[in-house]
Amino acid sequence: MSKAHNHVLVDEYILADAPRLNFAAQIKLFQCFLIRKSKYLLFLADSVLLLLFFSIASTSANDQVFLGILFLNLIWGFIGYIRNYYSFVLIEEAEVIIRHTLNHWITFFFLASVFYSIIINNIFAAKPFYLFLLGFGISTLAVRVIFLSIRKYTKSRIVKKRKIAFIGQNVYSDQLENYFKEGFSDYQIHSRYETSEINLYKNDYAPYTDIFYMAQQGINEIYCCFSSLKNIDIQQLLKEADKYMIRVKLLPDYSSVFNRPFKLEPIGDVPVITVRPEPLGLDRNKLLKRTFDIIFSLGVIIFILSWLLPIIWLIIRLESKGPLFFKQKRSGLDNHVFDCYKFRSMVANNKSSDTQQATINDKRITKVGAFLRKTSLDELPQFFNVLIGNMSVVGPRPHMLAHTDQYRRLLDTYMIRHYVKPGITGLAQISGCRGETKEVAAMQRRVEHDIIYVENWSFLQDLKIIFLTVWNIIRGEENAY
Repeated sequence: MSKAHNHVLVDEYILADAPRLNFAAQIKLFQCFLIRKSKYLLFLADSVLLLLFFSIASTSANDQVFLGILFLNLIWGFIGYIRNYYSFVLIEEAEVIIRHTLNHWITFFFLASVFYSIIINNIFAAKPFYLFLLGFGISTLAVRVIFLSIRKYTKSRIVKKRKIAFIGQNVYSDQLENYFKEGFSDYQIHSRYETSEINLYKNDYAPYTDIFYMAQQGINEIYCCFSSLKNIDIQQLLKEADKYMIRVKLLPDYSSVFNRPFKLEPIGDVPVITVRPEPLGLDRNKLLKRTFDIIFSLGVIIFILSWLLPIIWLIIRLESKGPLFFKQKRSGLDNHVFDCYKFRSMVANNKSSDTQQATINDKRITKVGAFLRKTSLDELPQFFNVLIGNMSVVGPRPHMLAHTDQYRRLLDTYMIRHYVKPGITGLAQISGCRGETKEVAAMQRRVEHDIIYVENWSFLQDLKIIFLTVWNIIRGEENAY
């Protein structure tokens, strides 16, 4: 092979080589290397920025400061690893990268604030700490903008675009076409063929197939909608494409089978269709949620319940005899039964409490209990459930066993809410679905919100639900009784 036809392959990038590797070619190779290692370089840049900002924010230079900054770096890196924020910076759209960076910083801001209030408040003064936390966020956005500019410039100069053609049309071909047009990809859409137009067979009137003409036009790949051609035609397409070294990708169409979201996932070497997305089925999301649950519940127990619990015990005891806590069997994760704890808000030894929901002006509720329920203070002991692990801070509310048995017979989708741990608060509660469910339709609305939460979980959504829960408590809720 002559030098004029040589190509230098650098990871995913194809460089047209000159007769010799001159200085310009070396620069291109170096640019390719930087782009390919961009996820590591971005993390390194973030770490340096974080070190710089919080070194300035510290009141002194000692081992405590070093350990504090190291732990902040670990928090930042942990969030990035769990959420895969660095993994796809090479191919994701600019808008997605900026949104991920904002989500990354917001999550970091929250966890760093918790870490600051518990551990490092003696290392950093409050005002400089939060100012430099804000400055760090702005700087990371600036780094992303610079990176995106370099990425766009470099790829436009270096990467050889691959020409593609579509045969047929379905939901996925449209999505893929939009991705190739708007996303940061190495593909150029050349043409689209309707199934009725494509000629895959030679005859007296057509000595060459359309695949031959595609090859003449420099098309490298064909994306064919699987349902658009018969099996025999697909075999002919593959045969003709092999002749001209054109790669064929088949796009299945399951939209006619499923009327709900689904996901294609590999289990070993077998592709499996998951008909209901479950973000909390991923180990990294479970780890993130559980870590937050432990930190948050410990914070509430140490800083709130440690002094509030004796006060509540005293005022409950003054009004009515009986235990401080009310324990009840509830339906939990995978419908496993667990003991759910509350501050007692009703008269003791009430046998109807396991089957009957609280209602407006319920005679079983004490005066102190009414206040506790109105302010949601009766739910605070459930942070012990969260710490133990049979509940989460956010999730579908756990129901009484009698209600689970009742509504699973009335609502086909009722049991889906048990795919995740029950929560102290949830999407349904901040959406107005709180209080007594007098009609099946009211429970249906609550279950619909729970399913939305199960299928669309995100850490930021959990933070939003917590914030809105606190806001609703301060504002007061009509259905809190």
